Amino acid sequence: MGTHKGASPFGVMDMVGNAWEWTESSMKAYPGGQLPAPPAGNAKALRGGSYKSNRTQATTTYRLGWRASGEDSYAETGFRCVSDIANSPK
Repeated sequence: MGTHKGASPFGVMDMVGNAWEWTESSMKAYPGGQLPAPPAGNAKALRGGSYKSNRTQATTTYRLGWRASGEDSYAETGFRCVSDIANSPK
């Protein structure tokens, strides 16, 4: 267990700080928001920061746009397997 002791309201532990998490979300501005420099191409949102990130990146709200092109390093990136509750087997 890392710095933050205890579980979230959803029962999960340590959601940030180990590896950037690749998400299915496209990297675009939230409604009513803006991105300082929108990424080129079909960038997906990475979240959470890695062990090498600074404090502002190691949060659940910080996003980084990254393309799945294979030309960049993904050494600090992982993913989390999830399923919608509505689609979960009973």
